[in-house]
Amino acid sequence: MGEAMEEVGGDGFLLSPTVTRRNIAEIADGLAPALRKRGLIRDGYHHSTFRENLLEF
Repeated sequence: MGEAMEEVGGDGFLLSPTVTRRNIAEIADGLAPALRKRGLIRDGYHHSTFRENLLEF
């Protein structure tokens, strides 16, 4: 995923399997931490409002 983003750019991926609790847990507990460790997703929010955080991204 990281290599694809570096090569072609973009601002995210759309994942569309059948959404189950297991899918959400796998993304939250497995994929997100791995991407965060590589610096590919943010670790927190720097601003106090939702709007400011969206504009930063």
